[in-house]
Amino acid sequence: MSPNGGQRWRPIHPERRPVSLVVAHDGRLYAFMLDSGLLMAEEANREWEVVKRGWGERYLLHLAVDPSNPERLVAADDEGRLLQSDNGGRDWVRLD
Repeated sequence: MSPNGGQRWRPIHPERRPVSLVVAHDGRLYAFMLDSGLLMAEEANREWEVVKRGWGERYLLHLAVDPSNPERLVAADDEGRLLQSDNGGRDWVRLD
C-alpha cells in the first residue's frame, strides 16, 4: 500500500507470497495470493480472511465487483476461464 501516491510503499499482508491481483471496491480489498487463494479485507482494519482456497495451480488474473450487488464477483483465471460468484467469492461457476 502506498499512502502517498506511490512514492513510498509498505506491506499490508504479513505473508510474502506472489499476488496476481488486487482490487479495491467500496471499502473492501480483494487479493489473489498464490498458494493461499482469494483473500478479502475491510480497508479500515486490513484484517485479511481467506474467502476461497483450493485453486490448485490456477490463479485469478482479473476480478470485478458488481456495483449494484457487491456479493457478485466476476473473474478471469490464468486458463482463460470466466467465472462468477454470487456469494462474495466463496463459490464459483464457470461462465460459458
